[in-house]
Amino acid sequence: MATVGPWICDVCHMEIRDISKCYVVWRYGEAEGYHDFNIIHQRPLCDNRPEYTVSLPVTDFLGPDGLAHLLSFLSEGPVRNLNPGASSPMPLSDPDGFVDFIRRVQTPGYEYARCRYHDSDVRASYAGATEFHPYTQAAIKKLLAAESE
Repeated sequence: MATVGPWICDVCHMEIRDISKCYVVWRYGEAEGYHDFNIIHQRPLCDNRPEYTVSLPVTDFLGPDGLAHLLSFLSEGPVRNLNPGASSPMPLSDPDGFVDFIRRVQTPGYEYARCRYHDSDVRASYAGATEFHPYTQAAIKKLLAAESE
């Protein structure tokens, strides 16, 4: 199984290699729901923003159990939906931002490939691509290989 990480801290923009010091923080508001998911170092320099009121270790979002956790933000699933009193998941105000976060923690190589998606040459090469092709393992490996040449 391919692995994900290391990550780039969304605050200091340095690489996070120690998974035990890697946290996910996000905002919550009654009107907005969950939003603005960031991957950060767990240290005072990076973890010092009071507006990010929810946090969990990045390990909670990795692998199959992590995917189950991520999907629970979108749907509570058939077991909870069988209970008529069950609450529905909190809406996400930025679905694209949440999907980007899912890719960061579930898709090997994506963390470094995403740094290149705004480059004009990369954008041009994907101009006619399907909505999923740029995020496939073959496309990510090709992009990262071209970067190292």
